[in-house]
Amino acid sequence: MAMTSVDLPAGLVDRAKAATGTTTTRGAITFALEQVVARARQAEALDALARMDFLGDLAERDLAAAARR
Repeated sequence: MAMTSVDLPAGLVDRAKAATGTTTTRGAITFALEQVVARARQAEALDALARMDFLGDLAERDLAAAARR
């Protein structure tokens, strides 16, 4: 694991620990980084969905029946 030295605002670190339920600075930072990565992946997935072409409204009976096949 890489070692990195960063000067962080103490109050922010304390609030992050409380918000994440962690007791260590490392735990709070790891949690925060995991959340950033997860949100980026979610945004990518939403962008991919937005680019997809949909064939119609599944509320229409014929299309819903075809989708079940």
